[in-house]
Amino acid sequence: MSLAAKVAVFACYGLFVAGALTVFAADVYYKNARNAFGTGDYIGAYKNANKAAALNPNEPRYFRENAKDELVVSPELAPQSLEKAYELNPNNLLTLRDVIPLYFLLTRENSPKLPVSILQTAIQRAKAFAPNDAGVMVLAAKYEKKAGLTEDFEKTVDVIRRLRPDLLDWHETLK
Repeated sequence: MSLAAKVAVFACYGLFVAGALTVFAADVYYKNARNAFGTGDYIGAYKNANKAAALNPNEPRYFRENAKDELVVSPELAPQSLEKAYELNPNNLLTLRDVIPLYFLLTRENSPKLPVSILQTAIQRAKAFAPNDAGVMVLAAKYEKKAGLTEDFEKTVDVIRRLRPDLLDWHETLK
C-alpha cells in the first residue's frame, strides 16, 4: 500500500473515531441533562441539553429534552426546540407522542402561552401517525380533555371505543 493510501485510510479512521466520540459526548450531555432535571438543577439541565444538541444536531430526543428544560428556564424558546425535534424526524412516534404534554404546558403557562391550536396540531400529528395505537389515543384524549377540546375528545373516545372498549370502563382519563 502506498504512503498516500495509508494516509487516506488513517485520515478516514480518524474522522470515524472523532464522529463516534462526538456522538458519545452528546449522549453523555443528554444523560447529564436528564439527571440534572431530575434533581431540580434546571439551569444545569438546560446547559447540558444545549451541549448535546450542539454536538449532535440530528437527534430529535436532544431537542425534546431541550424543550423540557426550556419550559422551566426560558419558555419562549421551547416551541422552536419542539418543532426542530419534529422536523428532524416527523416519523418518530416517540417525538410525536412525547411532545404533547410539553405543548399542553406551553398553552397553559404565562410565557409564551401558545394558542391551543398548536396543541391540537401536535395531537393530530400523533393520531395520524398511529391511528390504531390505543396508548396514543388515550394520551391524546387526556390532553384534549384537559385543554377543553370537547369535540376532539369525543372523536378520540370513539376511536378508543373501536380499538379497546375495555379502556372506557376503567381508565381515569376517559371517564
